[in-house]
Amino acid sequence: MSTLARVVALCALSSSSFSFAASPPKRVEPPLTCNAASRPFFAHAWEALSNVHLDEARELFGQTVAVDPACVLAWAHLGALTPGVNGRRMVDDAVGGMSAVSEVEQLQVLALAAQHRGDDERELALLRQARDLAPRTYELNFALAQRAGVKGLWSEAAIAARRAADLDPDRGAAWNVLGYAHLGLGEHADAIAAFERYAATAPGEPNAFDSLGDALLANNQLDEAKAAYQRALDVSSGSFWASGHGIATVCAIQQDWFCARAAIEKARRSTSNPDDRLRLMEWTAWSYLADAQPQEAFRALEDLENSAQAGKLEAHQASAAVLRGRFLVTLGRYRDAVTVLSALGKKKFSTLTDAQRLAIDTSRLHDIAEAQTRLGNLGDAEKTLAQLRTLYDFRPRDPRGIDAVSHTRGLIALQKKDPAMAISAFMQCSKTDETCRLDLAEAQLAAGDAPAAALTRTAISRANHREPEYWWARVQAAKKLRAMQTPRDDRSAF
Repeated sequence: MSTLARVVALCALSSSSFSFAASPPKRVEPPLTCNAASRPFFAHAWEALSNVHLDEARELFGQTVAVDPACVLAWAHLGALTPGVNGRRMVDDAVGGMSAVSEVEQLQVLALAAQHRGDDERELALLRQARDLAPRTYELNFALAQRAGVKGLWSEAAIAARRAADLDPDRGAAWNVLGYAHLGLGEHADAIAAFERYAATAPGEPNAFDSLGDALLANNQLDEAKAAYQRALDVSSGSFWASGHGIATVCAIQQDWFCARAAIEKARRSTSNPDDRLRLMEWTAWSYLADAQPQEAFRALEDLENSAQAGKLEAHQASAAVLRGRFLVTLGRYRDAVTVLSALGKKKFSTLTDAQRLAIDTSRLHDIAEAQTRLGNLGDAEKTLAQLRTLYDFRPRDPRGIDAVSHTRGLIALQKKDPAMAISAFMQCSKTDETCRLDLAEAQLAAGDAPAAALTRTAISRANHREPEYWWARVQAAKKLRAMQTPRDDRSAF
């Protein structure tokens, strides 16, 4: 889950995370304007969604609307889970047909529409309004907690998740979101405790053990993390394939690349969803790049591109092109990167959602600007930075935009021999944006602060999270740390 700033925990959260209130609040059922026959399907769909069984949730929301075509909120959820034009049409139809439902439901439908568009701030604002109208509804507190966590608003996520857990302590998903909020705040022991509560509440739920693996991984308990991921696979009879890339991450951190790629391939064989299979192919490509096998990385990328084209999956075609540009940047082939990414900007993809288009354009412009900066073309880089900023004119607090703009500003400042300004810009990036923090270390060295650079690189090498680009960044940080610790007569390279 990706790329987000940590914030300081509120005092009320830090002291007694797992003590129940003296008088637990009474939970109320969420308003739902759907017929009685469809409600069990909706309830099962929502539970599957909250436990990250997305394919199952999509199928169940489909069954809900088949039983009750007027169940507007189910249509909105189904649209949010459906990529491309079809998903957008479902969400738009839900918005158009919501006049007969309650205000709370309308706010949820509009929030899902904002999510589909990638309008994070509006989505959160709408969820807050809905929760405030029905504060004792478990589902609304949970939804706010989950979406706040996705945006890196960890304190808000923790408060809402704690409230959801108090409202219904026997539903494990709230403990899951609370655990990730603690993890985002750097409170590893509390995160482990929350995930253990999730597992105790839902011992047959593989996601509980997968989440526990993430907390153990972050706490550098690698063997225990690997065992938790394996437990998730065992509980699900191998169907909870996502735990495979948890195992792959442990293997990558241990520099066992054969093990990492074997785990990814096993996960690929375990999922029937073409989107998931293609995402896992991206992980394979990154594993080769981190393992200093660029030719194999590009070969894996070609397989991804061919599979995406054969399946007519435009989102993956676009992301594969972005990834090719990213790989070229990491290898110092800056002109090639600009060529590839500029050509991508001219292609038309009719099935991308607004959120997908925003993500692609953000990565594409960020990587073009980085390549231009490293080539010394600062005028072009500043023009590209202006385009990047325009994407976020109406989303000034979007974590993805903050990271992309801050990293680009820092690179330009560093190229202008202004390390102080570069450090200031890089410090605005989230702590999980490891490529930005690699450059922060370079700026700290340029400013003459080698101890700070060493601390930054050490933090990267100990971050231990499940993003394939992190594998590459971790290897780079470790190499730089070893070089700093090796006596040299000439330190000009730093």
